[in-house]
Amino acid sequence: MAHIIQSSSREGDLVADFFMGSGATLKAALKLNRRVLGVELEEERFKQTEQEINGQL
Repeated sequence: MAHIIQSSSREGDLVADFFMGSGATLKAALKLNRRVLGVELEEERFKQTEQEINGQL
C-alpha cells in the first residue's frame, strides 16, 4: 500500500479511505507524511482504529 500511496501522491496531500476498516491505508499514508481522511460505517471499528492511529492502544 505504501508504494501505491508514494507513487500517486506527494507529501502533504490528502489520502481518503472510505472503507477504512483496520486503517492500513491511513497508517501507511501517515508514515509517508500525507494527511488522511477515514470513513467507517461501524462505529466501534472506527473508534478502535482511531485509537490505534492516535497511539492510544
